[in-house]
Amino acid sequence: AFFSSADFWWYDTNGQMLKTAYGSVGIALAAATIMLLATSRSLLLTLFSTTTVAYVLSSVTASLVSLGWTLGFLESICFAILIGISCDFVLHFAHAYTTMEGDVHREERTKFAILHMGPSILAAGFTTIASAAVMNFTVITFFQKFGLILLIAVIQATIGAFIVFNTLVICFGPKNPSKMYDALKEKCSSGNRSQSQTNKDGDSSDTNGDTNGDEENNIGTTANMRASRPY
Repeated sequence: AFFSSADFWWYDTNGQMLKTAYGSVGIALAAATIMLLATSRSLLLTLFSTTTVAYVLSSVTASLVSLGWTLGFLESICFAILIGISCDFVLHFAHAYTTMEGDVHREERTKFAILHMGPSILAAGFTTIASAAVMNFTVITFFQKFGLILLIAVIQATIGAFIVFNTLVICFGPKNPSKMYDALKEKCSSGNRSQSQTNKDGDSSDTNGDTNGDEENNIGTTANMRASRPY
């Protein structure tokens, strides 16, 4: 049976928008996790950063639901943009945390990240909040909703980066984030060096064997020539 009522079409459209929103969240979290793991080279920092991003997404979604918003076309588009904003600040802090080399205490690393990256994040948050506040006074509905989502997202992202992420790393952060990666890299490098040395030793043995064989052939040839020489 084919349904032609507009309610069924809207039900299908709303279901597709919901699937798209969930898919966008999953793709954003997966991409952020892969990028964090590649740049920080630390499973623990990747876990803390992903947890912070999930906090920002859930808190913004809860705020919008408390305001009485429902999922529609405009909300779906704004929600997709929100995901990118949620990952920004925490990625900067995670990168700054790994800048110091060697074994450095987690408190020193956290202090270094806040002092060197905190002012830039606060400046970016201030300018974004200012632009979002201006958009709330526009006439077009999309700009109003986008401005409100942007305002809430930046506030929650700033809270998540400065409070949630930094609290996690100052309490449980690694002293040497790339220690496991460096040990694995060193092990692979030593294995390659051992294999290269083994190949060189094998080539040297083959060369010595060929040289000894040539010498024995020369000695045998000389002896035959002497035996065949008439007295």
